[in-house]
Amino acid sequence: MTSFRLLYETVFPPLILFSRRFVDEKDAAADLVQEALLAYWNRRKEFKTVIEVKAFLFGTLKNMCLNHLRTKKVHGRYVQKTMEEADRNTEQEEESLVINHAIIEEETFALLFRALSELPPREKEIMELSLQGKKNQTIADVLSLSVNTIKTLKLRAYRRIRVLLWQRG
Repeated sequence: MTSFRLLYETVFPPLILFSRRFVDEKDAAADLVQEALLAYWNRRKEFKTVIEVKAFLFGTLKNMCLNHLRTKKVHGRYVQKTMEEADRNTEQEEESLVINHAIIEEETFALLFRALSELPPREKEIMELSLQGKKNQTIADVLSLSVNTIKTLKLRAYRRIRVLLWQRG
């Protein structure tokens, strides 16, 4: 697996979630994430630590999202809100909080997705559907299983995930 592909698979989901906080359109958010990843990739030799990479990616993505909003002329309310917050906080403190929150969220999702990848296939499938917001009845219908079976397999999956996350500290 190439280094870029590994980076892409590791940070793409959290970056999409982060960009969707600013941009409502799913495709536009994905395009902005890809642009941020490309910007990093073109400058990757400048970074020495994972924290520097994440800070660059989230900071660049935030700026790209804001630029996107400006060009679409739909950022009026957001800019006003941001300006009010900037009056209360310095821009650097605000950006640091956003980036730190995004990094924590990204690391949490990475741990969860790694734990999910170690589940038995059926439990993994059920948990992925559940994380998409599907109800037990819907999952049961999709997988042609009883609701009780879904509940049992979800319970097992939660237990396995707890153990896996506990082992990783």
